[in-house]
Amino acid sequence: MHASSPLASVGLKPPSAQPVGPTPWAPFEEWAVSRSNGPAIHAYFAGDRHQRKPLVVLVQGSQCLPLFMIGKRPDGRDRRVSTALYSEFTAAQLERVHVVWVERRGLQSFGPLPSSEEEGERLARCSAEHGGVSKRERVADVAAVAEAFAEKPFVESIYVVGHSEGAYVAGGVVKQLGHSVKAVGLLSGPGPTQFFDWLVQARRDNDPQAAVQVFSDMIWLTGASANGAYRGAAIARQLTYSIESTSIDDLAQSKVPIFVAQGTVDSKAPVESADLFVAEALRDRDRRIRYLMLPGLDHGYRDAKSGEDYAPQVLDAFLDWALGGAKGRSVVAGFAPMEQATARSVE
Repeated sequence: MHASSPLASVGLKPPSAQPVGPTPWAPFEEWAVSRSNGPAIHAYFAGDRHQRKPLVVLVQGSQCLPLFMIGKRPDGRDRRVSTALYSEFTAAQLERVHVVWVERRGLQSFGPLPSSEEEGERLARCSAEHGGVSKRERVADVAAVAEAFAEKPFVESIYVVGHSEGAYVAGGVVKQLGHSVKAVGLLSGPGPTQFFDWLVQARRDNDPQAAVQVFSDMIWLTGASANGAYRGAAIARQLTYSIESTSIDDLAQSKVPIFVAQGTVDSKAPVESADLFVAEALRDRDRRIRYLMLPGLDHGYRDAKSGEDYAPQVLDAFLDWALGGAKGRSVVAGFAPMEQATARSVE
């Protein structure tokens, strides 16, 4: 991959990944990714390094907490907590692919749990040193991990899957790495901008003043006097994720196949935003895309009524489509088999 890497054009040494050792959270092993133009990144790999397979690079959401934390229960047993959508993988999934989670910069997993809810909220806040703030930083970190692992003999090809904020990052990685990425999965996140998400909520609430406030905020944030924080996050976050570029912008000129999965009762990323993203993507007649709408499921793909977890099925649906050649243009509601895609699907 590094022959076509953006680093090659500026004479920088390509990123490299080296194993650190096993972790307390099987089957993950820790790797360190180093590079010339940024801090080292921790990554957590699961797979059989004796077999050459596709690698799925996974990107978490917005919380600046480690991916994996371990505490103690009252009876002395370990209590394992993960901020990752996928902290467990089935044998069948790992038979098909390797996976690697990318830790946010400045963070490292397998430390203790926060001692209280208040400490957890404090640690979840992002800064330049703790987790990174801008989309540019996260895209650079994930792209470095993808580039480094792509050079390993056990990696056949690279797929990138992002959840929530990670979906926006995944689109930026595709823009940077181009067709070095075989397909991208945007889970509970793709949209035109988070401001549109807030507008959708204002309309759902029949609150025109709230809608006006969103537009007023955009005018302020794009002006010369904006400083400080906005909606609990640094302004730099809002500018880089929702003003400077969006998933639509990042993927507009790309031909990398796109998989979108969106719950219809997601309170954090409304389904209307995913609808708009897919409608824009379908304007490109050559775009290969699969849109999985999931009635009754929330941001993490749990059934809003029963609490049943459908996240593993979402990953399986991505793997089925992506490893099957990422063919066609299709939109389905629910976990329909590939052959039951809408009649207007074009193979």
